[in-house]
Amino acid sequence: MFTEPELNELELIATETEEWARTMGKWPRELLKRMVAQLRRIQASGCVPAEDEPSFTILARDQFAQAVVAFWISRAEAAGSPEAKIDRARQRYQEIIEFQSDHPERVKVPD
Repeated sequence: MFTEPELNELELIATETEEWARTMGKWPRELLKRMVAQLRRIQASGCVPAEDEPSFTILARDQFAQAVVAFWISRAEAAGSPEAKIDRARQRYQEIIEFQSDHPERVKVPD
């Protein structure tokens, strides 16, 4: 994962147009800012996977996101996972429901 100085450097690059153009070409600066914010959230969660550890990401626009997260919550409860972790999953579950309700045109079958 990235160190704090590396994340700071990415944020700096995203805000300086000339450096951005030289370093990243046509990538939108806003995308980099969002990526840095997401990386910070992942690192803050304490659940950073090892470099050789496979992971799976599901987005709210995925038609199956609600069912997948609900299944994960039920299995985590049955296994006795920490309540704080389950509560965070429940929060994401609600956010997915709201996203899909607010943006039905963006919900799709995974491709």
